Amino acid sequence: MGVMALSTPLSDDDVTAVVNLPEVADAEGWITANVRWKPRLEDEWPAARRRSA
Repeated sequence: MGVMALSTPLSDDDVTAVVNLPEVADAEGWITANVRWKPRLEDEWPAARRRSA
């Protein structure tokens, strides 16, 4: 099984187009979001950190 992840938004039509490729058996799309927070409203946002694998 192969997996392809795209970081750009895809429409339902885009997902349908991928499903219709001859080499593809099935495809699905889902929505994800990133969340960040800070202890107090007046605090600065911390620098971005990469999550370790």
